[in-house]
Amino acid sequence: ASSPALAAPLTRPRRAPRMALRSARSPIAMPFAGEAAAQPLGLGARRFLLVLTALAARLPFAGAGAGDGNCGVEVPFLPRALRNREAYESLGSRLGVGHDLEDELWSMGEGDREARANYKTLKKACTGKAKHCNTFGVHQWNLSRHAVTVTESVRGRLCEEDMDVWQRLGLTRIRPCTVEAPCKRIDSEVRLVGLQVKLTPEIVEVLHGLPFLFTIQVTEFAQEADFSASALPPGVRVVTVLPRSTRDIEQVAPLLRNSRGVQSLHVYGNQALERWLKLDLSIFCGMDLLRFNGFVMNAGEIPECWSAMRNLEAFYCTNCMLTTPPSALRGLTSLRSFIAFRQSEMTPCVAKSIARSLEACKPSWETKCLLKDSRRQDSTGDPSDFQEGPSYMCPEVAYGFKFEEFLKLGWTNVEKVWLDGNFLKGGIPENIADLWPKLKSLDLYDNDMEGPIPASLARLDFVKLQLNGNNFSGTIPTGVVNMLHKNHMVLGLASNPHLEGCAPRGHDEVADTRLHACHEEEL
Repeated sequence: ASSPALAAPLTRPRRAPRMALRSARSPIAMPFAGEAAAQPLGLGARRFLLVLTALAARLPFAGAGAGDGNCGVEVPFLPRALRNREAYESLGSRLGVGHDLEDELWSMGEGDREARANYKTLKKACTGKAKHCNTFGVHQWNLSRHAVTVTESVRGRLCEEDMDVWQRLGLTRIRPCTVEAPCKRIDSEVRLVGLQVKLTPEIVEVLHGLPFLFTIQVTEFAQEADFSASALPPGVRVVTVLPRSTRDIEQVAPLLRNSRGVQSLHVYGNQALERWLKLDLSIFCGMDLLRFNGFVMNAGEIPECWSAMRNLEAFYCTNCMLTTPPSALRGLTSLRSFIAFRQSEMTPCVAKSIARSLEACKPSWETKCLLKDSRRQDSTGDPSDFQEGPSYMCPEVAYGFKFEEFLKLGWTNVEKVWLDGNFLKGGIPENIADLWPKLKSLDLYDNDMEGPIPASLARLDFVKLQLNGNNFSGTIPTGVVNMLHKNHMVLGLASNPHLEGCAPRGHDEVADTRLHACHEEEL
């Protein structure tokens, strides 16, 4: 069924802004708030600033600042004089990198004027003969998020059949063909294709009267409802759940398992809690998902029973407190996109409260360099402020094993792997291009990785390669640097203090590295 499209959680999860990576991977690319036009520095001044920046980056608490909102935690901000945004930007990012369809659909708003304009631009860029749009496994837009259906909604009067069901549902607080209940014109009639709803077994039964219902967003849960004998209408493909408690999601899990048509599942916890909801992902075993999105939960691991999901194309779980290699997805040749960045991002206050050892935790790279939109040094005190204010990450609730464990999983068709903001160790194996031959986007920045950058990376058709904020060393291979000559490529190298070699002129201002501008004979 090629029904409508999709809507977003009420509190939309967003990836924290990331330097000028924002143009490559952002919620929705936009300038930094309050940013003034920078005056160009002379070459000598720029190099001097880079030297000072490199020195300061190695001081663990340079420019430390704290306020009541940080609960006395001394956050190691760089001194104001050394906050040179361009020196930390990823090389090539100023040229534009084309569209990342999966990411931009994920980050899109919910049917307002701005969201519709962005969607129209994306549609134009990513359909037809567009050359600079990377789909990363998105072959049906409306499976990616509930928000797509909302954005494509039409206005009009519901057909008689759907209006009868609407009245039986008793939805007096909302109107049809709005954000809460998107519509689509099908065979000259206006049909209901999406719904925000409080689920009860009785309501589920009534929903079967809507033949074109494609996506539902569950925002309220009946107390102690029994869904063991219930199933959603067969046309429902996308389900978004916003649980208030672990019990909410456990209660609705039998309904999801019984609903054989569901292909895209989105579970968004409450980021305003100090301790996120405990969620055992095994409750979804038995589903045949194409896409899974999770945000703000304590999942711990991907259970072995997920190995039966042989059609899974995209796994996106950030701030899910995953700690073990995803061995359940071993040999999954259908997988195109695996996103598991920042498994434990939290405010300084929360980190101080729940971490085993605050000293083992680390502030995010954007926090240290004040590269978030707000550029605030103090948190508001609200646990949800980790996205806009200072944030920390702790190793006991994040990936902390060797990166090569991912390469052992047999993902021969994977195109995008984002693992930044964890505690991954070890190096990048030389045979990465053989094991992941279709890889186009690899994000490993802000980890604990080391060793040389393998020359084999130059064999891959990258649009983004982020290695910033690690401890890579040796001379960067010429072939990797030459990837910058592509029109649409982002290469992140900053804050690898032992990394040597050269970068093309205009791309050689890389903070906290030993890179220099290439001479002609080095290219």
